[in-house]
Amino acid sequence: MGVRRYVTKKNEVRYAVNVYNKAQGVTCWVGTYKNAEDAKLAFADADRAARMGELVSARTRIGFSDFVDEYLESLVLALLPETVDEYRRSLNHATARFKNRDLTSVTKRDVESLLVDKVNEGWKPLRVRKLRTHIAQAMNAAVAEEYLDRAPTAGRFRKLPTVEEHAFKPLTADEVRSLIEATPDYWKPAVLTLAACGLRRGELFGLTIDDVDLDAGLLTIRGQLRNGKLSRTKSSAGVRTVPLPGELVKQLRDHIASVPWTEARLVFPTPTGYRVWPGNFYRGVWGACRGSSRHTFRLQDA
Repeated sequence: MGVRRYVTKKNEVRYAVNVYNKAQGVTCWVGTYKNAEDAKLAFADADRAARMGELVSARTRIGFSDFVDEYLESLVLALLPETVDEYRRSLNHATARFKNRDLTSVTKRDVESLLVDKVNEGWKPLRVRKLRTHIAQAMNAAVAEEYLDRAPTAGRFRKLPTVEEHAFKPLTADEVRSLIEATPDYWKPAVLTLAACGLRRGELFGLTIDDVDLDAGLLTIRGQLRNGKLSRTKSSAGVRTVPLPGELVKQLRDHIASVPWTEARLVFPTPTGYRVWPGNFYRGVWGACRGSSRHTFRLQDA
């Protein structure tokens, strides 16, 4: 506690002052000063007031969920909308656990307990690491906003329990044929494109007619459809061109000739001309396909 020198993003030197109030058992935020002398005088006055029981903590108190809302709002101008949505979905698990309790009361042990519970629920390691990262970034932002003196997520986390991951097993040629036979005619080219080109779900539903070169037999993946919104791929590595098998070229040619018009010129909108929402597709199409073909694979397995 005392005077802390730091440099702002604008490369300006500042001096932060806080004092520990023993009577209240809290750290009292005093203020930020441009020069060391003013900071030292402020610390001396605050320290004297604390010893006499006259100093009340001036640090703003905020609940965990309230801070998460504030933090997500701050990300809107810096990140893509779909990335902000990913942060929101991830941090929703933290707010469900910590609710709106005082932000300063959330400890590293609390965060570790949350992560362990998610592992025990069957979360994959990558998803757990993302949640840990998102919580840590939020806590670092809380320090920058002076809600916290130190992020409880700083330093090493204890080792999380390991979960045995099942090896990915692609569909066999017979399983693909069985699946396509069970698929409604309108969606057969979509399932064949998934199987032949190795697309992700969002990439499939985000394909536009401009991405398909039927004469050259090539498909270029440039973007994706997530939560009803078209966006570019998450990284430049996701942009790629893949060859189209001859049978798929024929099916895509017939499909594109009759596909409903959409403003984005989508290759695979719904039969009524709307963007695909994965949940609706799973319930209305994919579930029926899996049931008819008597397999239990997921959409990404195709």
